[in-house]
Amino acid sequence: MISALVTLFNPKQNNADNINRIARQSDRVFVCDNSSVDNSALFAESAPNIVYIANKKNLGLPAAFNKVFKGDYWETADQDNDDQWIIFFDQDSKIESGHINSLINEFKKIREKNDIGCLGPLYYEINSSQIQIPKSKYRITEHSYAVKSIITSSMLTTLDIIKEVGYWNEDLFLDYADWDFCWRIQKTGKSCCITDVVILKHSLGQGKIKIGPMSFRVAAPIREYYQMRDSRYLLKQNYVPLKYKIRFLVNIYFRSIIHMYCFENGKERTEYIKRAKNDYKQRKHGEIESRNGN
Repeated sequence: MISALVTLFNPKQNNADNINRIARQSDRVFVCDNSSVDNSALFAESAPNIVYIANKKNLGLPAAFNKVFKGDYWETADQDNDDQWIIFFDQDSKIESGHINSLINEFKKIREKNDIGCLGPLYYEINSSQIQIPKSKYRITEHSYAVKSIITSSMLTTLDIIKEVGYWNEDLFLDYADWDFCWRIQKTGKSCCITDVVILKHSLGQGKIKIGPMSFRVAAPIREYYQMRDSRYLLKQNYVPLKYKIRFLVNIYFRSIIHMYCFENGKERTEYIKRAKNDYKQRKHGEIESRNGN
């Protein structure tokens, strides 16, 4: 049984087309729509194995995924299968023929030699026109490496592993949720892996800007809020590697200054960064509240 989970936010027809591609390679696709409106019309003529879920609010990525696993959507009639494969995508993921089966076959090969927890493809980053290859890695098969973490899009795992790590961390909203998931997998002794048997085109942020010898990835201003707030929560977790805790501290106390004064929309970014600090002190989670508190 292959189950795909995709999160949506204000989708367009091309996103629905991407999901139909995924549906042709899966037994079922759970579409978790975090938009404020019902977009089921986009899937009116889609494959019958697509399960559309209109959340009518932005639950964030972890809560949307967990709603599927912990809710009434999940059927257990497939217990006779050796594996319940789970693969995650975002709405921009456009996969080629054979993508999912290639990942599953490689996962099985790795599992013969290594206690694997999740597997992702190599990513062709559209903004930089480069294949993203992690610097920190070690080879475990001809085509795959163990790495520190992989991103959510096209992350393959099994239902048993998801249950073992305690599902997705709903203390986080979007950014760092994939890192957190990988770190908790590694805490169980399993590896996070990446493979070149398939390559997925993917766009991270809105490109990069260079300031002197350093380059910084540019994201929408509101992402400043989630990154600055949720990185503070992760600093308290004992499973987060020291290297990343240092990185979070640098982001909070150094990178945020660069973003406020050197990026476009600096005033808006500054407001989000300040709100992130204040909301963390009040232990707020989930979607940012509107200015009137509603």
